[in-house]
Amino acid sequence: SLAAVGACLFDLGLGTLLIRSIAREPERARPYVAAALRALPWLAVLGGVVVVAVGRANMGPAAMPSLGWVVLQLIFTAVSQVLRAAFYAFERMEYESASIAVERGIWIAAGLWLALGRPDPAALFAAMAAARGVGVALGAWLFLRKVAPAVEDPRPVPLGPLLREAWPFGLNLGLTTLAGSADVVLLSFAAPEAEVGLYRAAGLVIMPLTLGAIAVNNALYPRMCARPE
Repeated sequence: SLAAVGACLFDLGLGTLLIRSIAREPERARPYVAAALRALPWLAVLGGVVVVAVGRANMGPAAMPSLGWVVLQLIFTAVSQVLRAAFYAFERMEYESASIAVERGIWIAAGLWLALGRPDPAALFAAMAAARGVGVALGAWLFLRKVAPAVEDPRPVPLGPLLREAWPFGLNLGLTTLAGSADVVLLSFAAPEAEVGLYRAAGLVIMPLTLGAIAVNNALYPRMCARPE
């Protein structure tokens, strides 16, 4: 839950804005992606400080190795969000599905292997970060080779105006994520970790019920952006 909230600070609405912008100007896909990636170091510092500070206050100094891996995972997630925006804008979601399948396959295999031994939170987060990194590498290859193999319009996209235009999307994303995760974060300050985990697991059971609406929205949004009339 802390990672979900922190992910908003690594994104700040750029993913949603990129879908709209690339759908309207597909010939500028590479410059838009490059501009978003230029913003990631600054967003990583902002999000990383918040995640580490809140996590350390909640779980103590012993959690620092795990929090470090969480921050690395969030950086990979932010890059993945940028690539996903391009896939959605071009309506090539199958490429995102391919990268996610590889990533989750590695994570499940590593998680099972670690679970059979002595489960260590830092090792689990490290495996998750490594799996996310492999997924990002595959996504980047698919973007450069399959989605936008050539730069049709090389004009650079200014970062400042892009961030100013993205912040309303980021505010909406942040408030939505906070509403969905605040209960778990707050509960972690008052209840043992095992009880918080059970509470979170129970909430995940009903999550598949929302997948239909999410799939329809993901399919319609880039088309609506490309044809605003």
